[in-house]
Amino acid sequence: MRKIKVLGLISFLMVCVLMFGGMPLVYANQPTRLLVNGRPHHYPELILVGGNPLMPARQVANLFGGRFIWLPHYSQALLVINDNIYIMSVDSVLITLNEGRLQANAPAQIINHQVFLPLCFVADVEGWDIRIAEDTNTVHLANNHTRAATYAGMGIHGNADGVNAQFNLPNGVFGGNGYIFVADTFNNLIRKICYDGVTDLYAGRILAVDDRGFPHGFIRDGDRLEDALFNRPMDGVVGECGRIFVADAGNHAIRVIDGDNVLTLTGGTAYGHADGGVSEALFNFPVAIAMDEGGNLFVADTLNHAIRKITANGQVYTIAGVAGEYGFEDGDAENAMFNTPMGIAVDENGRIFVADTGNHLIRVIDGGKVYTIAGTLTFDADREWDGVPMGGFADGVQAMFNQPTGIALWGDVLIVADTANHSIRNINIQTGVVFTIAGNGYPGRDDGVPVDATFHLPAGVFVVGDTIFVADTGNNLIRTITLR
Repeated sequence: MRKIKVLGLISFLMVCVLMFGGMPLVYANQPTRLLVNGRPHHYPELILVGGNPLMPARQVANLFGGRFIWLPHYSQALLVINDNIYIMSVDSVLITLNEGRLQANAPAQIINHQVFLPLCFVADVEGWDIRIAEDTNTVHLANNHTRAATYAGMGIHGNADGVNAQFNLPNGVFGGNGYIFVADTFNNLIRKICYDGVTDLYAGRILAVDDRGFPHGFIRDGDRLEDALFNRPMDGVVGECGRIFVADAGNHAIRVIDGDNVLTLTGGTAYGHADGGVSEALFNFPVAIAMDEGGNLFVADTLNHAIRKITANGQVYTIAGVAGEYGFEDGDAENAMFNTPMGIAVDENGRIFVADTGNHLIRVIDGGKVYTIAGTLTFDADREWDGVPMGGFADGVQAMFNQPTGIALWGDVLIVADTANHSIRNINIQTGVVFTIAGNGYPGRDDGVPVDATFHLPAGVFVVGDTIFVADTGNNLIRTITLR
């Protein structure tokens, strides 16, 4: 995995000051340790400002007419008050409140970030923007223009169209033909959303439901969209002439919607693994699908732990992974190993990016080789014998993910739905640096600026212009994040 070279602290921060200026930074170098049950805590509500009286940081912000900003992915919080930024770590109190005045032991213009990289925080007084500079070339914004919002859905599972739409654990979101499409997974439907947010049925039908109200899945082609039947559709991609290809996972098939017709392109007879012509090929719960500029399809064949290619002339190949065997191995594609891959994207150069979900990694297939570009393979010391990697939550060059699924390209950035971290992350493809766009590691459904937004098991992402569409699966919503 490519690593970024970290500048020296002093030279880096001099660049920060020269480039950005901004409000003074206040840092205390004699922190008071704050523990909960003997361990560092991770709850912003428990960050206290020391001194007399002892007061929650949020309350201090309100008292002084300032702002409390929680940065869970950096294990830090900021208090922006009276043209100063006060920095607090997640397990230490770095400022004090004495006789109604905020104090710091050692005012400074520098911050030494102890976990990943030196950071420079720069505030824009008028816009309340907090810029987080990880290196001299990358500045991430959390401002009034970057926001998470609800695009469609009422937040309860069901099946309803219109402006008060309901979804049932939607897993995939994709676009084309002037619409946003949703793989409404547990309704076994493909839905479409106009850009004004109005939702309508596109393909599929509900025939029967179980005793919990979840529709049963079936397989049926047809010459009318409303007569087709799906079984846990997970993802889709729009190709040339508006044809839509669907990863119909529960049917172990790749389906195609062409005009008013729904056809099974390949698979669907049984689960298994077989290459060859589309009529002979077999899949095992294919979850994600992507298309390159030549019209070739790429499939994350999840329970085969393999990456498959369906050529434009109808041949199916296994291009990476050892079918039926899970594990981790970089190197030659034919010997590489994956663990339940559930996300896939292809760039204009033909590189194939894979969300290796069970390994909590992001991998790339390029020139017949498989590389890991982000994530850290970690095992529980007490359970290493079972070979099951652990997820985690960390940004930087040694990032950690927790069951990453849907991925999408945005220029030289890869957007990741980090499902079990309830977050949307991005990866700089050139440097491998990971940054959390929105979400804090805890489930929720709050809209707003990225540091406040929360998600619940987001599984799919799709980018149009500077907007990320998110299948917020656990909330039964389609959300958006405006990047600029």
